[in-house]
Amino acid sequence: MGVLTLAAFAVVYVVAAYSGGKLPVWNEFARVWQPIGEFTRAKLGEYFLPLTFVGLWLGAASHTFTDMAGSFVKTGRMTKFL
Repeated sequence: MGVLTLAAFAVVYVVAAYSGGKLPVWNEFARVWQPIGEFTRAKLGEYFLPLTFVGLWLGAASHTFTDMAGSFVKTGRMTKFL
């Protein structure tokens, strides 16, 4: 959600600066995300968002290590890997 917030803020900021509109204020973005976070905690539990982050991070890390190991095996550098 943090990355989505930063990306959305950057896009809105660039569009507003280019078109001459009102530049967004960071507090407005936090206020918009607050009900989404409250809904998520109420319906899915207090620790859903942190556990989702940890799960995604572990999945990405294991995928990266698997790709690295596969590359070492394919190129014949297995002795350097271990």
